[in-house]
Formats: sequence, structure tokens, C-alpha cells
Amino acid sequence: MRFISLIFALLLFGSPANAALSIDGTATAAAHQTSPSISTSAIATVNAGDIIVVVAHAEWVNAVGAHGTISGISDTSGLSWQKRNSASLDNAGFGSAYNDFEVWWAYSSGTLAADVITVTWTQPGGNNPDDVTVLAFGVTGFTGTSYHTNPWDTATWNPAFGANSATSSDPTVTSVSTSNAATMVIGAGGSAGSSTFPVADTGSGWTSIASAGTGSGTNNSAAGAQFQNFASTQSSLTVPFATSINGWAMTADALSVTGGPIPSGSAPTRTLLGVGQ
Repeated sequence: MRFISLIFALLLFGSPANAALSIDGTATAAAHQTSPSISTSAIATVNAGDIIVVVAHAEWVNAVGAHGTISGISDTSGLSWQKRNSASLDNAGFGSAYNDFEVWWAYSSGTLAADVITVTWTQPGGNNPDDVTVLAFGVTGFTGTSYHTNPWDTATWNPAFGANSATSSDPTVTSVSTSNAATMVIGAGGSAGSSTFPVADTGSGWTSIASAGTGSGTNNSAAGAQFQNFASTQSSLTVPFATSINGWAMTADALSVTGGPIPSGSAPTRTLLGVGQ
């Protein structure tokens, strides 16, 4: 009888291995900067216990000769933000810009009604970014509590990176692997090559999360994110966008339904030069 009850419960509610994550709310911002900070439109989530992910791209004009980095993220709900990864790509995109690309995240114990997220960059030589783009989105469907402190798949603590500074190409990251059976793989990228980031590769099963961009400054800034759910572990997975752009930086990473132990070390940072990783 207990066995039959267990089977019924699994059929009714599903198991962690068969659970799937989904997107729960999005917000964006893109503008030419006269200050080091930008705030998104309000994000609202339907479910409590989401992971909120922020994807941010900023570019400085070539004459500055350096790129800044995100000095902090705040929001009107008072979430605690952590950097997941970052990459820099210099002398790339329109105007041979200096680029900073970063991914941050926070756990939200309750629902978000109208949360506004503010991202602030450092100012190399006292210079604000030229153009910036920020994407924010909620992810729901996690199980247990381990994901509160680390929602990321443990095989991808060092996320896969890719870049192309010299020519126009489809943003793509290869050799992505996961250690958990139920994951959402996220591909996200930024570029100063255009005010529009390439579209999701729907033909390969990817779904767009959000994209935004601007060309109102000297150069351009654009960012995009896409996802795909997997019910089995992945090895050497390729994460492509479907159209080309010049001067892009990209990461591919995976959220796990059950989360995992807190990784040791700091968030990985890469300096990306030329074509490849």
C-alpha cells in the first residue's frame, strides 16, 4: 500500500528528476549613460522562491582605453546579490569599444510585485559607460532549499565562455556539461556591435528569455538570453544564437532544479581576446 501511494504521489506531483524550471517575469533597461547606474523596468513574479538572474553589458568608448566592472546591484525588494561570472572584451564591436559583460543572481523568498533593479558600474578614469543594457528574469520550479545558496549546476561552476572580437559571427559557446539530470541551460551574451542582439536559435530548441539594446550613445550596447530545459545530464553541449553580430562575449551556464553545494572560490572572470575562449 505504501508503495502504491508513493507511485501515485510521483505521478501526481512529479519527481525532482522530472521537474522543469520555467521563466517567471522579465524586465529590461538599455540607454546611453550620463551616470554610472541604470534601473530596470519593474519585474513582477507569480511564484515565491524564485532565483532572479541579471545579465548586464556595458561599453566604454575606445578613447577611454579601459572598461569598468559592476560595483554593485540593488533593488527595491532588498535582495542579496551575488556575481556568478563576468567577462571583458576590449577593442571589439562598433567603435572598437571596451566591453564588460556580467551575470548576477539573487534568491527571492517571496513574490516580487514591482521590483526595480539598479546596476552600478565603476568609472575608469572618471568615465561613465557609453551605452549599457540590463536584462532581469525570474526562474521558478526549484525543489528543496539547497538552491537558496547555490542554484547552479555543480559541473558548470566555471561556466563556458565564448567571444569574437574580429569578425561577425553567431554567438556560440561549446563544450557545456551538466552533472544534474534536471537543468535549465542558459545562454547569455552582450555586444557593442549592434543595438540588437541575435535571436534565439529556436531551430535547435532554444527559447528567448529577453533581449534589449540601444545605439543612442557613441557606440552600441545589446544583450540577449535564451534557455532550454534538459531532463538528462549533458556533455559537450553547444549553445548557439541564430544570427550574427560583431564583437560579442557570451557565457553558457546551467541552473539545477535541486541546486547544489556552495562552490569554493570567487566567481570566475575571463578576459576574452580575439576569436574563441
